[in-house]
Amino acid sequence: MIIFDRAEGSIAVLEEDGEMKNVSRELVAENACAGDVLVLIDGIYVPDKEATEHRREQLRNKFSRLRRKRNDG
Repeated sequence: MIIFDRAEGSIAVLEEDGEMKNVSRELVAENACAGDVLVLIDGIYVPDKEATEHRREQLRNKFSRLRRKRNDG
């Protein structure tokens, strides 16, 4: 899974399988946002909207469980 971590000027920082890598910002679609799951299509990283929403839902659920544990303990 490739995650768009952030943009730093002309560089895009991506996380792939726990490893960070820098690529030219030009290789990432303009509509990509931090946290998006990306797929490589024709040499360009483009957001996968379905995978991104699934990942965000998983993260929301995880944080919700953590908050409940903290409030219960």
